[in-house]
Amino acid sequence: MNWLDPPGRAPVDELEAAVAAAIDFRGMFQGDELKLARHIALDMATTSPGFSANLTLLAASSREQKDELVAKACNDLGLESPQDRRDRERFEAINRALPRPAPPVCAVCGESPRDSTGMPDANVRAARRWHCDEHRHLAKPGDLDAPLLPITPGMQLLPDPDELKREEQRDARIQREQASKREQRRLRAREEAEVQRVREERFAAEIFGGPS
Repeated sequence: MNWLDPPGRAPVDELEAAVAAAIDFRGMFQGDELKLARHIALDMATTSPGFSANLTLLAASSREQKDELVAKACNDLGLESPQDRRDRERFEAINRALPRPAPPVCAVCGESPRDSTGMPDANVRAARRWHCDEHRHLAKPGDLDAPLLPITPGMQLLPDPDELKREEQRDARIQREQASKREQRRLRAREEAEVQRVREERFAAEIFGGPS
């Protein structure tokens, strides 16, 4: 049976057409896409006005309507919809791009915690002033307490002191670089002015005071 035949078939034929389509889908789709295609075909065969008419309506539907149909089929089968997958991948990409917290350093010796491979380990319990095992006995009351949440009672984000320090250092570096560039431009302009003055004096000497 040709499952692309026009509408007008008996209900049993409509179901047979959907089954034929589901069989043909094996050569078109794989995995979850095959499950979705078969589910949609059988759903169209059992929903008025029938498989062939629904197939015709599907071909004329908008992109949004097709997306809704696929999303419903994914929900019926417990699968991730294309939009859900795009949202998840976007979230994962944003999460990967977020800066990871640097490992803490001991307030006494400046050493960072190490994992079993000897690499810096950021997965340690956060503390207001972290101390390594060797110097933990030197911690003052409150040093090893969990850091306060960086928000005010009004849910305003508090600036991170370390971040503020880094910002100040970055601003100071930029100011130094800009001052250095200004000084270089000043010296270059001074040199060019001196060269121009010498050229003009030499030219004047050759024209007016040079040998006859």
